[in-house]
Amino acid sequence: MKIAKSGTLVSILMIFLVLSIASLGTFAYFNDVETLGQNVFSAGTLELEVSHGSSIPITLGNMAPGDGTGGTEHTTITYQFIVKNVGTLDGILSMKIVNVKNYENGQNEPEQAVDTTGGDPGLGAGELGQYLNLQINQPGPAGFYYGLQGCANAGCLGGRKHSINCWEDHTITVGTLPAGTQWAACVLEFELPPSVGNIIQSDSVEFSVEIRLDQAI
Repeated sequence: MKIAKSGTLVSILMIFLVLSIASLGTFAYFNDVETLGQNVFSAGTLELEVSHGSSIPITLGNMAPGDGTGGTEHTTITYQFIVKNVGTLDGILSMKIVNVKNYENGQNEPEQAVDTTGGDPGLGAGELGQYLNLQINQPGPAGFYYGLQGCANAGCLGGRKHSINCWEDHTITVGTLPAGTQWAACVLEFELPPSVGNIIQSDSVEFSVEIRLDQAI
C-alpha cells in the first residue's frame, strides 16, 4: 500500500509538471508593440485687433444743423478704422451700434418753443440721436454701403443714412474674415440735416460701436 501511494503521488506530480510546462508554452507566441508618437492637440485662437486714428473714440461738440452735408459751409464728417483677425482661425465679422444714450441737457428759449420734454436733463429726453444720421460704408466702389433692413425702431429713415436711434442694436454682418487678414477701412459718415431746427439745441447723444468676430463653422 505504501508503494502504491508513492507511485500515485509520483504520477500526480508528473502530470502537474506536464500541465505547468504546457501552460507556460501558451505565452511564447511572437508579439510586437509600436507607439504612435506623442499625440498633441491644441486650441486655435480668435482675436480682433482694431486700429484707428486719434479721433476714435469720437468726440464732436458744438454741432449745428447742416453739419456733414457737404458744400462750402459744411464738410463731410467721416471717421474710419481697420479691423484685423490676428488669431489662427477664420471668423465671421459683424458690427452694430449699441448703448445709445440721449440727453436733453436743459432747454433755452428757442428749444422750449418746439420741444415739449420740459427741459428734463436726464437720460432719454434728448432728441439728437433721433436726427443725427449715420451712414456706414464698407470697402469697395463708390456708394458701396451697409443698409438698414427690418428696423423696428421708430422714425427710421429711408436711403443710405439712418438716425443713430434707428441703427441701435441692428447687426451688420460683414462676412468671413480669414485668419491673419484685415478688413479694409470701414468709414462712418455723420450728417445733421439743415431741417432739424431748434429741437436739438444743447442736446447730446452717446453710443458705442460693437465689433464682433465669431468662429466660422
